[in-house]
Amino acid sequence: FERIYGVFAVIAWDRHGRRLIMARDALGERPLFYHVEGALCSAASMPDILLADPQVTRAPDPGQYRQFLRMNTFAPGCSAFQGIHVVRPGHVVTVGTAGIEEKLWWKPDLTPLQLPEQAGYEAALGSALEAAVAACLHRTAGKLGTHLSSGFDSTAIATTAARLLAARGDSITAFVAAPRSGPGRTMATRHIADESLLAARTAAMH
Repeated sequence: FERIYGVFAVIAWDRHGRRLIMARDALGERPLFYHVEGALCSAASMPDILLADPQVTRAPDPGQYRQFLRMNTFAPGCSAFQGIHVVRPGHVVTVGTAGIEEKLWWKPDLTPLQLPEQAGYEAALGSALEAAVAACLHRTAGKLGTHLSSGFDSTAIATTAARLLAARGDSITAFVAAPRSGPGRTMATRHIADESLLAARTAAMH
């Protein structure tokens, strides 16, 4: 799976080893659920597909809901439904005659970065961001779009993409939250409902 470019969720049947292989990309952008009942394993991108099978129990898992209320997340590899599991990001799950095996196929390099001065860290971060954005700009046809809010993260990504595309005479479309005119909605404290002004200032730079 280290050789696959981009995001993915894979379900593959190994005829020779008689085993089902399921894997997700490193960040888990594509969901993947599975259910094992005896010698039968089913897998799908969403749990409602598995629940369409009358052999799969359609029941919530109270323990996972308690976990969610405490930690704002389910336990690793678990879902909100009894008997339905999740392939974790960066993992591969194999179901065969020997049982169920889960392995981590991806792990980031956690070697500490030690540089002599602050400017070196800034340059390294800029290079890493540019490489990550550039890797997402490949396409076979059509225009590119990105989310642009009033925050730092989407701004950094959108402006980096605009700069890289401008170098080859191309552009990108930014999608922004800009409510229609009229009575404003009540928003939580420190939330920005209309991001068009700040986004327009960012776009004007490019």
